[in-house]
Amino acid sequence: MLQAEGIVQAEHNRRAHVTALDVGDIDTVYGSRVLLEATGVLVMVPLLDAVKLSELTDAVQEMRKHASDPNAEMWARAHRRFHRALIPESGREFARTLATYFDRAERFRRMFQSEEIQGGVRLQEEHEAILRACKKKDASKAAALVARHSARAALTLMAQIAPDREPTLVRTALQLFAALEGS
Repeated sequence: MLQAEGIVQAEHNRRAHVTALDVGDIDTVYGSRVLLEATGVLVMVPLLDAVKLSELTDAVQEMRKHASDPNAEMWARAHRRFHRALIPESGREFARTLATYFDRAERFRRMFQSEEIQGGVRLQEEHEAILRACKKKDASKAAALVARHSARAALTLMAQIAPDREPTLVRTALQLFAALEGS
């Protein structure tokens, strides 16, 4: 799996080694995640039933409960449940592809932004705003909020490790979904 993602390079009868981080990968991974997840939200929000809304609500409450834990694992599990509940279940390939981008983006975030969760008032507010839009069945608003939420993580990360690099794909994906919110 790590080799398929380009994180580890291994050759037969040779030691594996971790590849250098390509900051362009961050733009690609997060930009793809923003596009796929926000599109999934557009599809899923009109279909949300009481069970799914309860799942989203429970995940937000769990994130709030574990936001100040020194070990962020419980928070990360709730965060993953929240984002998984936002995407359509009918297309397994869609869900699998998005899960791959989500996992890679989370790996980048954990490497460089571990303090974000513990000081994450904005992070909690973003999830609660997404939940409110979902409860109102406002798919365009929810998609724009999800796009902004994921893009903010990417833009913050890129600014930390490569401030001279423009995250073109992330910004383009964000603009697409921000336009939906205004229409």
